[in-house]
Amino acid sequence: MPRHRNDSRWLGVGADRYRWHVGHSHDNIEDPVERDKTCHEFLMIRRDRSPGRLFVEFHVGNGFLVAEGWLLHSGQVRHADGRGLNLNQPGVVRALLDAAVADGWDPLANATTELDGWALFDTAFATTTSGRYFPRPE
Repeated sequence: MPRHRNDSRWLGVGADRYRWHVGHSHDNIEDPVERDKTCHEFLMIRRDRSPGRLFVEFHVGNGFLVAEGWLLHSGQVRHADGRGLNLNQPGVVRALLDAAVADGWDPLANATTELDGWALFDTAFATTTSGRYFPRPE
């Protein structure tokens, strides 16, 4: 059975479970040309049974690209230097979660935290390409 596009997905980290989903948004601007310049992809992560949540946002601009429907697929973000991450992959979500926790996010806090995804990108990219969450065949 296919998963509905907006349904949360589960991620297990040790004994903890997290719910996460990927989305796309624009600033509320009437002019469609200007609105397209405000694209951003976001990743929402929440620890199961905890009220706090984390929004990791990737805004378009300065050579940084996010999915806009024709050049990149949904959930894809591309750094200005050409490296990319697919936010739909659980290993990428885990790498961003680890980077956010290392940056000080507390999954048990009773607050919503917004972080710039580009600030976490290098750490997450290094983790995902290391084979830690995407094991390479021997």
